[in-house]
Amino acid sequence: NCPNAMMTYKRRLHSYKELPIRYSEYDVLHRKEKSGQMNGLFRVQEFRQDDDHTFVMESQIDEEVERILAIADRIYSTFGLTYRAEFSTRPDDFMGDIEVWNRAEAALKRILDNRYGEGNYEINEGDGAFYGPKIDLQIKDALGREWQCGTVQLDFQLPHNFGLTYQDMNGQMQEPVVLHRAIYGSFERFIGIIIEHFK
Repeated sequence: NCPNAMMTYKRRLHSYKELPIRYSEYDVLHRKEKSGQMNGLFRVQEFRQDDDHTFVMESQIDEEVERILAIADRIYSTFGLTYRAEFSTRPDDFMGDIEVWNRAEAALKRILDNRYGEGNYEINEGDGAFYGPKIDLQIKDALGREWQCGTVQLDFQLPHNFGLTYQDMNGQMQEPVVLHRAIYGSFERFIGIIIEHFK
């Protein structure tokens, strides 16, 4: 889905006035799981996901991530679920420039500090995606088990690699930043969690 969103964005010229641009999909995805990893609805080879790619200016990152977390709050609380945020940082096999990574990590840390308070979220060193750091939302069911459903991934790399641009207020071409976002994650897994949660 990620390359598809990049190519959809690239079809035409964009202005800063249009951003953020949000492409949301509810697609069927396939993942070839290793032998022994299948687990009822929790891990299947064909699943549906609330996938979203949002293209923003760097100055819009904080506001957009805050909106995503507010949506997660509303959805999870509707189901009576609690969650904790986990901040995953640069992995060893990262793509791109370290300075860009430092900016991306600083942005997510600032958002987490403002929303949850410093020290009120966990840091998962080196577990970010190869293209950017991320916030994972770990929800807890009635049996006390944790499941990673929601995620917000901050990506400076794919827009650069796909040559994506927008025209800023001065007529200069700039690169957007993309946010990869899911709240439910796999719908099948979320339904399984809800079945367990309500016993």
